[in-house]
Amino acid sequence: MFLKVVFADATYILLDLRLPVYVLITEDGNRQSEKAAIGLLVNEEEITLRWFFKTFLKKNPISAKTRVYVTDKDMKERNVIKKVFPNAALTIFLFHTLRTFNRELTCDKRNITSNERDAVKELIQNIVYCKSELEYENLYQNLKTSTRKVFKNVEVVVSDSDTTVTTLHRKKKKIPTTHEQFRKATLIEIPWVPLTFYMTRQLTGHGCFEWYLHRMNRAASPRCWQCSGESDTVEHTLFECPYWDGFREALSARIGRRPSTGDVPDIICGPAFELLPADAHGKDAILKETKERFRLFYGMVENILSAKEEERVRQAANRRNSP
Repeated sequence: MFLKVVFADATYILLDLRLPVYVLITEDGNRQSEKAAIGLLVNEEEITLRWFFKTFLKKNPISAKTRVYVTDKDMKERNVIKKVFPNAALTIFLFHTLRTFNRELTCDKRNITSNERDAVKELIQNIVYCKSELEYENLYQNLKTSTRKVFKNVEVVVSDSDTTVTTLHRKKKKIPTTHEQFRKATLIEIPWVPLTFYMTRQLTGHGCFEWYLHRMNRAASPRCWQCSGESDTVEHTLFECPYWDGFREALSARIGRRPSTGDVPDIICGPAFELLPADAHGKDAILKETKERFRLFYGMVENILSAKEEERVRQAANRRNSP
């Protein structure tokens, strides 16, 4: 499908693994948000983002016609989008724009009075929420001519798409990225994790887990039905409950021990580049082993959760049919 405007950002709050879930969102004809793509990424480094956007373009060739990408001020992300979609304009989310102005427009920083500060903030608010091109042009000209004292060290650039977005850039000073504090793992190969129904449940912890259902007021107790464990979480189901030991045998034999929650990031993300041997043969052997472990882990998740879902449906039917 042809996406005129795409909103791109990542979130870390969905997964306990602290992996970024990258989301591309567009707007449908009813002005409602609609998901264009979702990616579970290893990190937000350029190599990872480049793979994600190139894969999105490959799967959706018509997306090359996208006119506008709206992002935060992460320069890595913006640089990748420029290279993969050279014909698309880049703007910044309104939230980040207004927050930047609120941070920079202070009496101390600009050597202005509180009345001057409030007048400029009101003018900027009116610009970003204007209703017509004529109103926009008048307000923008007013901003440029009446606020030279306030913006004497700042260049104001206003971009106009379907929604007017105003962005602030410091002259000769790089805007810091918002994700520099996140881990810097660089992978030699980015694995593709198919987000199936059961894999999504494993990563989010949502689904047929009594702990989750009890929290949602859909189960009487958080205890495990299979082993009477105190808390039936996704971790308990996949790695602890003895009822599912048979499904873990292949992965356990491969890694030489019982798998645990701590193994998941390494299995999904693979080895860090700096930990790989220099010789090509040794590197290929490690990557081959990584793919095999991921295949076995993937099968374990799919088999345990599908079997558990069937078991839960059967037990619920038995309770309904019991006198």
